[in-house]
Amino acid sequence: MGMSLSYPLVNEPESYVDPDFDEESNSMDFGKELHDITLSFCYDMIQHRIRSIREKAKFQMMDDDWPSFVENWKQLYPEWTTDDFLNLRHQFEFFDICGDKLLNFTDFCAALDLVNYSDSEEKRRALFDRADFQKYNSINLEEYLQ
Repeated sequence: MGMSLSYPLVNEPESYVDPDFDEESNSMDFGKELHDITLSFCYDMIQHRIRSIREKAKFQMMDDDWPSFVENWKQLYPEWTTDDFLNLRHQFEFFDICGDKLLNFTDFCAALDLVNYSDSEEKRRALFDRADFQKYNSINLEEYLQ
């Protein structure tokens, strides 16, 4: 059999519990406080994720019934053909680097770079903000078409 070496504890182990904390007191609800902090920090990311899920569902519906989407868009843009809509959709999906069916400012700038648009970042931001009608800090396909 073997023997294991043991060393006496020289220092008291560190404790991360407040010694003055009273478990019976309702003065602080740490779980709620942590939840509030997390929500305030992650709110924009959560909203972006929700919007992305909705946009992916729209793209799925487009795949299932493309002609009806084209007919609705033709009412808004009568000068465009079915091929124009298809090409614009493919452009949008090409520029959507993340695959979340939304163009963020980085995707938007990459698209502008591909078409040799060389204005300043302030002008690019102004263009992006003008296209972002719903003010979600991202552009969906409908906003892209507009």
